[in-house]
Amino acid sequence: MGLNGYALGWNVSTNRNNEKFYQHGGGVDGFVSYILRSEDSGYFIAVLANEEEFPSGALVFNIMSLVDKD
Repeated sequence: MGLNGYALGWNVSTNRNNEKFYQHGGGVDGFVSYILRSEDSGYFIAVLANEEEFPSGALVFNIMSLVDKD
């Protein structure tokens, strides 16, 4: 991966089990979102909020910690 973990708007990373994760977040005019998905483990977590200051990325990773028990 020659783009330092960035692929067409998605950040790409791996966890301690070498599973690949794709993530993207952003917001506009009062809305914010964060999406995390993994084809390896079948996870897809999306948080959508209608408050610009909502910590959508933090909530995604909190949810992930509940389902990723390895």
